[in-house]
Amino acid sequence: MKTITTTVPDLSGLELEYLLKIGAYRTEGEVLKDALRQLLLSRPGYRIDIAAKLYTDDKISLGKAAELAGMSFDEMKDVLIQRGIKPKLGIATISEALDEIDVLKEI
Repeated sequence: MKTITTTVPDLSGLELEYLLKIGAYRTEGEVLKDALRQLLLSRPGYRIDIAAKLYTDDKISLGKAAELAGMSFDEMKDVLIQRGIKPKLGIATISEALDEIDVLKEI
């Protein structure tokens, strides 16, 4: 879990406070999680951008990037190629192999 500290404008701070007071959410973390989920649903391109960046930063495998982006392995590979990113095909670590197995189990 990641800890985030932020400053929000007064009105947004009040809205956040009152979302908790009216019982819409139990914690500020739940509000942030829901807000992020809604943002990514309304702007699906962001999810693809995030998946591509995580992949190029070697944080996730191509299979995991495809899953995060909501597309097939081949579609994600094509997205990377269109962006000038050469896909690393093949599994280099045990961790990558396990990630690929998890993705394949869901298919």
